[in-house]
Amino acid sequence: MLRNVYNHGLLNIAEDTMRMLKVVMMISLTAVCLHSASAQDAGDLDPEAMKLVDKYKEQNANMPPEVKALMPSYLSLTDSKWLVEESSKMLLQGSLQADNISANIDGKKIANVDYKVIVSVYNMKSPMGKMMADSTLKDLRKQGKEEWASQHKAEKDGPTTRSAPEKITVQKGYMLIQKIVVAEHKDGEGNVSSSIRYCGYLYLEVDNGLLTAEIGEVSDRGAVEKIMRSTAGNAIKIKWDKFFK
Repeated sequence: MLRNVYNHGLLNIAEDTMRMLKVVMMISLTAVCLHSASAQDAGDLDPEAMKLVDKYKEQNANMPPEVKALMPSYLSLTDSKWLVEESSKMLLQGSLQADNISANIDGKKIANVDYKVIVSVYNMKSPMGKMMADSTLKDLRKQGKEEWASQHKAEKDGPTTRSAPEKITVQKGYMLIQKIVVAEHKDGEGNVSSSIRYCGYLYLEVDNGLLTAEIGEVSDRGAVEKIMRSTAGNAIKIKWDKFFK
């Protein structure tokens, strides 16, 4: 399972986002969730609120294809969210998640691939967007650099040894890949075979924003790097400010 790193407020991961960002985007999340309300409940909503609900519902159902491409095609998308703040176009947020029992990567069947991509971008042409970026983006990026690394330090815990993450530079950011070795040992159910697994983290400073991705432990290091490289390569091609028009 993925270790929870910092996550951007709106997308079911509100706890680690900057406070201002969280408040604004929680309003949007509420609007999106309201579309599942019964017709009777919906009738109780203000007409302007219903318009907002419908707008966010439409956005969430129509993630741009280039954003969807942040998830590699060989992984099955299990959840996604896409919202551009409606009132002043101050920021956008998106997430894509793949919880795959298995995936075929370069001809290898890789079991239990859990991968999540999250992006937040501020609209610097919006006064509110610039104000929010000026007050939160620096700290958001700092948090993005520190939290996963602080939770994945080199350590030995019983039969488990975690190596210091390997850092690989990519355009606009870097990847971190950690090796986890579990020695053969006994537990309450008997002998446990030795194993080697890998997990990874992607950090990208996209224009006026931040993209991160995290992959849980899998048995193939090459798969970890390939998945994150695919996301990084597609992310740098996107002109994020066009989504505010």
